Formats: sequence, C-alpha cells, structure tokens
Amino acid sequence: TAVIMNPQQAFEILLNIPEPRRTLVLTDAATALRVSEILGLMWMDLDFSDQVIEVKRAYVWAQFKVPKSKASKAPVPMHPVLAGFLMAWRERTPYAKEDDYVFPSFRLKGKKPLSASIMVQKYLRPAAVKAGVIKEDQRVRFGFHNFRHSLASSTLRPV
Repeated sequence: TAVIMNPQQAFEILLNIPEPRRTLVLTDAATALRVSEILGLMWMDLDFSDQVIEVKRAYVWAQFKVPKSKASKAPVPMHPVLAGFLMAWRERTPYAKEDDYVFPSFRLKGKKPLSASIMVQKYLRPAAVKAGVIKEDQRVRFGFHNFRHSLASSTLRPV
C-alpha cells in the first residue's frame, strides 16, 4: 500500500534530514518533479529571477536520459521558499558553477549527481521512521515518489 503523507508528516521528515539532502527532498515536495529529473538539474537550469526550473535531463540508474514526457519538459514554477533554500545551498556548495549539478555526489567529486537509491536508504527512509510515518520493520515502499504524490496539491505548490 502507498504511504500518503499530510504536510505535517512531510515537515517532520524534512526536519530529520541533513542539508543539502533536505533541500533535495523539499525540491521534490514543492515541484512534484521526478527524483531523476531533480538529480539531473544543473545550476543553469534554475532561473531565480523568473523563479522557474527547466528540466533538460534525467539521471536514472547512473545514466542520463531525456525527461520522461512532454509535460516533464515544461518550465516548473519555483516557490519563493524553495528558491531561498536552493540559493542558500548554492552559496555553500563547492559545486556552484552553471554547469555543476545542483545535488552532486561528493564521493564522485561533483562529476555526477547523488544516487536516488542511496538517498532513500540512508536518509529519507530513516527520517520517515524517526518521524513515525513508517515503522522500521514495515515492508512498505517509501521514497521520493511518496513526496511527489502526497504533496503535489499541497500548500508547497507555487501561488
């Protein structure tokens, strides 16, 4: 069964995730983009003046691909709160050039994005357990998809 979260549960999960991974999960929740599309983002894809995100690539199983659908290629509004988190992250990351990934793998020295499966295993799922959204021994799928679908119509969407 799918785990559907309310905004309070999502907030509790976010509080249990360290930066910059928190900003990655917030990007997922606030935009309803696929995690592969978020991982494929480079700084050049974020327009802070017009507050939109252009999805140009997806990162799936360590491979770059074109976005999944025509709708995926449409500009995505960037909520001002999300823009603030992303700008703060850009000021702190050593990978802040236009052609750097927004969420790079530090282990790979920024040459590739983070791994979605490692993010879920090491950060997202443990944060959901700590927040009481799922139980540690619960055999239920839980990951970025849950944020995408639980919060797609919530108040995190741009006004």
